[in-house]
Amino acid sequence: MKKLAFLLSTLCLCAAAWAADLSRLPSGYDWAVRLDILTGGESPLIARVLDALFPRNREALAGRIRLFKIYSGIDLSQDLDEVIFFGNRQLDDPDLIYATGRFNIQQIDQTFAMAGTRKEVYRKINIHTYRIQNGKVYYLARPAPGIFLAGNRKESVLRAVDCVAGARRGLPAGAPSAHALVRAKSRIAAMYTGNPQQFAVNPILAAGLSLARSADLTLDSPGRDRVDFRVVLHTDSPQAAQGMQQAVLAAKGLCLYRKEPRELAMLASAAQVAVKGGDVHIHVPMNAQMAVKLCKSMQLHQIGQVSAQDIRNAETFLKRKSGTPKSHPAPAPKKATPPHVR
Repeated sequence: MKKLAFLLSTLCLCAAAWAADLSRLPSGYDWAVRLDILTGGESPLIARVLDALFPRNREALAGRIRLFKIYSGIDLSQDLDEVIFFGNRQLDDPDLIYATGRFNIQQIDQTFAMAGTRKEVYRKINIHTYRIQNGKVYYLARPAPGIFLAGNRKESVLRAVDCVAGARRGLPAGAPSAHALVRAKSRIAAMYTGNPQQFAVNPILAAGLSLARSADLTLDSPGRDRVDFRVVLHTDSPQAAQGMQQAVLAAKGLCLYRKEPRELAMLASAAQVAVKGGDVHIHVPMNAQMAVKLCKSMQLHQIGQVSAQDIRNAETFLKRKSGTPKSHPAPAPKKATPPHVR
């Protein structure tokens, strides 16, 4: 069971020609984050940024990617195209992970079987239920070639399966979150949120963000040594946008005066704020030196090391021929209840 938990954790960690079709994506979530692994992998600056974010972790990360490939047959540096996270709660607790790429179907099925997942069938798609050691449950599915789903709520996974199958209306092209989920040239990451207030770092900014109904955040790498971070705050009127602009500028001044937190003060020093209609646009252009310096100021956890024994265990796992546990035959799969019936 540890093997499947490893696959899930590594997928979330590395979430670096196939772009998700909006009609196949589910709607109804408060926020969505899209990571474009293809674009990120082509950017020379991203490797430097990752080294700054996780110092002394290059070897550890390579080890985890190697183990992931052994267990799943997926090379995260070549086979994974994009990962989209959907949620209604905190950003560290997504309801659904929607990944696209080229997946080794037989090896993934073998991993599921050896991990002891419970299987049920929905729309002729296997829905695997996996319980990790802390009691949390994940639901996993492969609804179509090149698509892998994982979620901690069965209804979220079933809704996504419906959208992929065309049985449920997917995300409309004009949806508020569509801009963040459409692939764009040089775009590494994008986010939509219907709750911009979660980004308030002081009372002044909180007052301004209360006027925003939603926000788009994008990170682009248009050049070899350049990164553009943009935030668009959407309001209901030009007057509201003017008021929010004043609050954003006041919050920027406060950050520069206090010089803390350090990374926020660095962003504020380069931030350009403008109003266009009912939207407030914040643009933070960064050269390579500033981007790396910003990342070094962030205190992120270290990536766990992969031991030689871990590699040996993985290679032993790979040599196994049986796709099911040897103890008892797997029970017949059940049929999942459609989300709209319950």
